[in-house]
Amino acid sequence: MNISPSDAARVTNLEPHDVAERVRRGEAVLIDVRELDEIDRERIDGADVSPLSVFDPPALRDRHRDATLIFQCRIGQRSIAAALAYGVGDEPLFHLRGGIEGWKAAGLPVVRGR
Repeated sequence: MNISPSDAARVTNLEPHDVAERVRRGEAVLIDVRELDEIDRERIDGADVSPLSVFDPPALRDRHRDATLIFQCRIGQRSIAAALAYGVGDEPLFHLRGGIEGWKAAGLPVVRGR
């Protein structure tokens, strides 16, 4: 996935603890764009699932009207691409810096599956 530096600059990187606090306060929704097999292994509790392979920005907008969305994947590459695909006009775009790996490195909990 090639993302130009100018495109990547449109997406604001948020630190894991900041994301956790925003989600906890109900100020944002975390969107996990990893594939279902990855999510089955481990996930961030409460994240909405929207795999990049079937990513549908209009459906996501309908599901989360007026919500601030923060995109997340394993390390951050796919979530930046998803944020860019989702973005319309000048609306702010956000993603979890370091993805779920950054989340875990920050000592935040994950739900483990199979």
